[in-house]
Amino acid sequence: MILLALLLAQTVAAAPAAPAAPPDSRAAVAAEQAAVAAQKAAEAALRAVEALERSQRGGLTVEKAADATRAAETAAAKTAEAAAAKAADAAQKATLAAPPNPVIWSGTVALGLIALTGNSQTITFSTNGAFERKSPDWIVGIKTYAAYGNNTAAGATSSTVTALAAGLQVRGDRRFSDILSIYLLGGVDTDHLKSIESRPFGESGVSIIWFDEKAGDLQKSTFKTDFGFRYGHEYRFLYYGEGAPARQDGVDIIAPRVGAFYRYAISKDVIFSEDASALENLVGTTRALVVSTTKLSSRLTEKVALGVGFAVSYDSAPPPLKVRTDTALTVSLEIGL
Repeated sequence: MILLALLLAQTVAAAPAAPAAPPDSRAAVAAEQAAVAAQKAAEAALRAVEALERSQRGGLTVEKAADATRAAETAAAKTAEAAAAKAADAAQKATLAAPPNPVIWSGTVALGLIALTGNSQTITFSTNGAFERKSPDWIVGIKTYAAYGNNTAAGATSSTVTALAAGLQVRGDRRFSDILSIYLLGGVDTDHLKSIESRPFGESGVSIIWFDEKAGDLQKSTFKTDFGFRYGHEYRFLYYGEGAPARQDGVDIIAPRVGAFYRYAISKDVIFSEDASALENLVGTTRALVVSTTKLSSRLTEKVALGVGFAVSYDSAPPPLKVRTDTALTVSLEIGL
């Protein structure tokens, strides 16, 4: 189309002009006017062709610009996707390469002291500690306690021991889920006023967490039970009383044991807990051992709390000359670790 218009314009522009006519001839005037009109038509055709070429060139430029824009957008999108993929891969590698969260020990130490002077020179000291280390698969716990008491009355030449006991227990739980675990524990304790020289023991069993309710970072309430089987031996020695000192016959402890622990946070600063266990000996003399510790703790600072506890220990067949039930009311400061 463009070539045809150019040929037409060139033909019209190159056409020979009409022969000149006398000024007074009407035919000559008409011929001249026709030649001028043809010349103008040729010029208009040329301008039209040029305009058409410019339009087409502009259209090609717009199309090329549009194509370039689309290509740039596609390239940018591919670059962004590649960058996102690389960032995700790097984050995953960093997560895999990063060491797991450190597993640390936590626990508390409680200290209690009573000191009297005057007509009665009395000192009573007690302490206990509980430490725990948790990981996704294991829980390791250590419990320890000790108590000592001594009283000397005014004018007396000798003193009386009012408390002398200590104990240590180590426990490991293999977790299969957040609810179920199996455990193995071992320990030893002694209580001279009860005529217990030492009582080593071992136990294995199953632990079940029935519920563990949390409110944010606060453990609101939890309830856990143990079902285990214990073996131990109680070595006896009469330290105080009529006939002391004297060796006494020891007894075996082979018994199923049931334990329960309940904890409830009245508020973020006041916590109630109950820890109880009971076992029934299957050999020798029928014997039941029941221990219960009830405690109320009130936080004074972030790391220090005031604790009030009441403990009951029942032995249906105690060593000779000893009573079945012991109780202890304690007030102590608890230091969090």
